[in-house]
Amino acid sequence: GRARNDVRGEFAGYEGVGRDVTERKRALARLQASEQRWATMVRLASDWYWETDAQHRVLPMTPELHRRFGALAEQLEGRTHWEAHPGAMSAEQWAEHRADLEARRPFRSLQMAIDSAGQEAPIWVSLSGVPRTDTAGRFRGYHGVGRDITARKQAERVLMRHNETLQRAVADHTRELQQVNRDLE
Repeated sequence: GRARNDVRGEFAGYEGVGRDVTERKRALARLQASEQRWATMVRLASDWYWETDAQHRVLPMTPELHRRFGALAEQLEGRTHWEAHPGAMSAEQWAEHRADLEARRPFRSLQMAIDSAGQEAPIWVSLSGVPRTDTAGRFRGYHGVGRDITARKQAERVLMRHNETLQRAVADHTRELQQVNRDLE
């Protein structure tokens, strides 16, 4: 719009055009709500979000991940997982995973035991990912979510030790009962 003057040159108001932007504002509000729901679901479903380039090198991570994982995050950025953490899985498991990546197949719950300096036990992570493409359909890498499953792996290890102890106790009692039965015979 612009100011309008009367014949004496005095301000008489404004003239211009208007456009109804109600629907555009509503669409923006829906998009913002959708983005917020997506971000909330990612936080609930995982501990972090990650991306790689077309050569499977990990793209820069968030400052939160740098605080959480420190040197491990720095060691990974710009490198593939198998370059940064070759001992996290066996050679056969890495070969299988790389074949999935080269075939552009999604993957779920890929578990890795990452050795961390200064810690006696590895950090266990589980990664899931899907191929990422641009609007023309060209492959641009992978993106996905990760979860720290260290506590779960530690609990599994404790449970296995208890199970082994229980199995030994059952075997000992079985041998004792067999001996008692032989003595009774």
